[in-house]
Amino acid sequence: MPTNQEIAVRLKSEREKLGLKLQDVASQVGFENYQTLSSIESGGRKIEAWELAKLARIYHRDFDYFLEEEVQQIPTPVFIWREQIAKNPLMEQYFSQYCSNYEKLEKMIEKRLSKFSPLHLDNDERVNFISQPPEQIDQMAFDYWKILNLGGRPACILEEVLEEKLGIKLCYAEDIGGSACATVTHAFGAGILLNSKNAPWRRKYDLAHELFHLITWNIFDPKDICSSLKNGEKSQADQWADRFASAILLPSDEVNTEYNKMLQGNPVYLSDIVDLAMKFNVSTKALLWRLVNLARLDRKKVEALIENPELTEIDKMKRAVVKEQGRQNLSPRFISLAIRAFQQGKISRGKLAEYLGIPYSATSEFLLAHGYDENNDYLDEFTTS
Repeated sequence: MPTNQEIAVRLKSEREKLGLKLQDVASQVGFENYQTLSSIESGGRKIEAWELAKLARIYHRDFDYFLEEEVQQIPTPVFIWREQIAKNPLMEQYFSQYCSNYEKLEKMIEKRLSKFSPLHLDNDERVNFISQPPEQIDQMAFDYWKILNLGGRPACILEEVLEEKLGIKLCYAEDIGGSACATVTHAFGAGILLNSKNAPWRRKYDLAHELFHLITWNIFDPKDICSSLKNGEKSQADQWADRFASAILLPSDEVNTEYNKMLQGNPVYLSDIVDLAMKFNVSTKALLWRLVNLARLDRKKVEALIENPELTEIDKMKRAVVKEQGRQNLSPRFISLAIRAFQQGKISRGKLAEYLGIPYSATSEFLLAHGYDENNDYLDEFTTS
């Protein structure tokens, strides 16, 4: 058991490492003034167990971390951020702890021991990979699309596939200080952090973009990628990650088939382009650039379309409802389990409303919206002969 002074040193070191102010942390704990926390950090006042528990939560650390005889020196994970606004060590620590807890749960429940493994190339192979034209990325995306069996609408199942098949840990949080973040460690494998405030189609693209960085983790130096992002410029790896994301989310055969259907017989309106992008659950901009890479649209024409305010307005109007729906914080599986429990009489209507976070009076409407009509007896619809 460490001494009171050793715990004090760890607490102060943790707060300063995360860039947190004494006053702010003291307020979150519930201290009347910051002097109390200052006294704890200096070793002048012994910390209570409940105070330590609160500080551990604020710092995103396990409670036991502060009580270990000797703190294990674990290498600080490297994080690749996508469009990071400012350095956010607290969010990085939250992300790291989340992935560690995720790993523990997998071992407890699924006994899963395998982790995602990035590509491993020797030096000659690495140089050869980097020297190849960007078109090779389309083939790479196609190979992973086929291996993962992503089908005609990859965006619809990509999250589930990455977790179930590749063992990549997905984390969602608000106000993360950027669009997305990726990391790979020996401790818990690979993880991707996504901004839950972003629109669904933006998150899908960010997810595919970060997947490329995970795959090529040992090929490109993460520090170079992060440095280029800070300078407002895209490195080769980041440009290729964009291309990979478009290619894996928009399979060439499927896109060409749907695009040809759109062109048959009728005039093509701006709203048709938006509808096609929504069909694949990607941004209109991503679709347009994919059509350029597939030699279906001229680059200059696409550049003009992207700047067209009418297209922007149509896109905004059509996606408004979908964007709001995409912000719901209940997973489809949770909703399904709650409805099934209600159907089977295991929970009351009041408990269903409580679980779903909706008014009691809105339960019938909610059930209908999710395909369950209370006036029908679905148990009689399907029988085994």
